[in-house]
Amino acid sequence: MAVYADIISIDAPGSAVVGERVDIKVKIKNKYSATIGIMVGGALDYGVTPWPQITFPSPQSNVPALSTYTFNGYFTMPNKNTIIHAYSYYYSAAEYGWIFDDEMTWLIVATAEPTPPPPPPEWYCATTRYLYVRKREIPTPQWLQVVPTRYLNVKKSEIPVPEWLQVAVADITVKKSEVPIPEWLQVATAQLEVLKPGVPEEEEKKFPVGAALLIGGGATFALLAATKGKKVTT
Repeated sequence: MAVYADIISIDAPGSAVVGERVDIKVKIKNKYSATIGIMVGGALDYGVTPWPQITFPSPQSNVPALSTYTFNGYFTMPNKNTIIHAYSYYYSAAEYGWIFDDEMTWLIVATAEPTPPPPPPEWYCATTRYLYVRKREIPTPQWLQVVPTRYLNVKKSEIPVPEWLQVAVADITVKKSEVPIPEWLQVATAQLEVLKPGVPEEEEKKFPVGAALLIGGGATFALLAATKGKKVTT
């Protein structure tokens, strides 16, 4: 029986999965008529020595007279059933230290990690609806839109895509043109002038009269005389 630091309760689960964190609460009441210092401690009993300690981040507190204070602790669940031992201490100025006062125990059963449910099949029926189709009394075109129109917002993809992306495939039919076209079609006409002013007489033989330049199919012919830079067009 406690003299001053009375353990009221241990709040902890009755079972825990092996390897998981277990949180507990230990409530201690100050039975003295004035404020005193109270400290909590704890250990785990599951067949190993020394007993592993329970972690209490704030194990001490000055508790007012006849008040109850809650200490929070935790530990990792071992692979065996475990008995929690909680201890209380009060501070004695006369004895210059902490005096053991009370103890309480609590059993926690170790359980294996639950087996996850099997994954659902790739395709499964979520719901079933019946659709009744009847003949329309008012004539309609051959093709009728039965799905409501929806708007599609197009934005830049956040995932990089190749520079060229195939978005659709279509067949192209090539057939003979019904309108005859000439084998060669003149698309432009140009005229070329060659002038060499000041050519010596002995060089005139390089450009004999009657020489012609062919520009292209259907183009203009230019006959040029090298002497005196004159142009003759035929």
